[in-house]
Amino acid sequence: MNDDREVFDADVAAFREVVRHPKAHAQILGQYRIGEYAGVVGLRQLLAEMEPEGKLREAMEIHYRDEERHSRVFTDWIYRLGVEPEPMPTELMGYFSNSPEEFRERRRVLEQLAPEVRRILVFAGINAVERLAFNQFETHLRALDRREDVAELEQVIREEKFHLSYVERELERQQQGEHGALVTAALDEARKRFAQFSERRRAEARTSIEKILGGGGRP
Repeated sequence: MNDDREVFDADVAAFREVVRHPKAHAQILGQYRIGEYAGVVGLRQLLAEMEPEGKLREAMEIHYRDEERHSRVFTDWIYRLGVEPEPMPTELMGYFSNSPEEFRERRRVLEQLAPEVRRILVFAGINAVERLAFNQFETHLRALDRREDVAELEQVIREEKFHLSYVERELERQQQGEHGALVTAALDEARKRFAQFSERRRAEARTSIEKILGGGGRP
């Protein structure tokens, strides 16, 4: 068995420990809920700012509705576990940044860029976030036993696949144009930045869950 397979199996085994404990499971679902709703807020603003046309607008509007539904799915799931969902962060738009200051600075820089360049950077970020979510959900899915939970998360994953596909099509289109090199660089930078973000969130979840489980269960 190779190292990647061992890491994957360890992640699934850890999730099995988590999903069997309602409060620990709610910690993970709570992060999903916040992340999906942050996507709702971000996409609402993007649609207003970018004014996309045709199929891209249609895809983004579907994405927006999906993220809104996913947030409700995870909220309801937490309630089913008998846990009260935590309040949403006051600064949802900065959820994927390391600090409010970093978020404001990145936003200031983005607003000064040409619309076509700004779109590339934003879509590279969406691609990185959606890929992280998709991979996380797939691991979580394999740790679930309850049939209704499996079906619900499978539906979320199908919708995340669509999000990835339309964003990647838009990036591929941009890569064929004058900003091809920028697309490649933006994707690389976004993947690194959001990998760091993901690890930070996982560390926060580990700390909370270890307290609940008494030192066990690494998500």
